[in-house]
Amino acid sequence: MPGHRTGDRRTSRSRFDDFRRGDRIQVFSAGRQLDGNGTFIRVENGFLIWRDRE
Repeated sequence: MPGHRTGDRRTSRSRFDDFRRGDRIQVFSAGRQLDGNGTFIRVENGFLIWRDRE
């Protein structure tokens, strides 16, 4: 398809599309839970930005 690139963020669905600012989340890294629960803030440059309870 002309003009379509597989990695183009405008045409591909992000794994974070279902999150909304303020959603409560459990944060894991390499299969281990980090600091229990947090609050989703946004996605920036492919990174999930969140804050913990404190």
